[in-house]
Amino acid sequence: MSATDIRTGGCLCGAVRYAVTDLPHHLHACHCTICRRISGAATMSLSVPFAAIEVTGQDHVETYVSSEWA
Repeated sequence: MSATDIRTGGCLCGAVRYAVTDLPHHLHACHCTICRRISGAATMSLSVPFAAIEVTGQDHVETYVSSEWA
């Protein structure tokens, strides 16, 4: 696997980082009414195997309640 096959990212403060190594070669798109209302457009997603994700800083991950329904 080459370095270009690895995608990395993290939170804005840098406390949590992730690396994904087994990226799929296609996207899944949903055009249903719910996805279009939530995002303003079709929703695109990737299905990545759990074993392909490495996360550091998990102890900094918390839940944020943005509204009563979300």
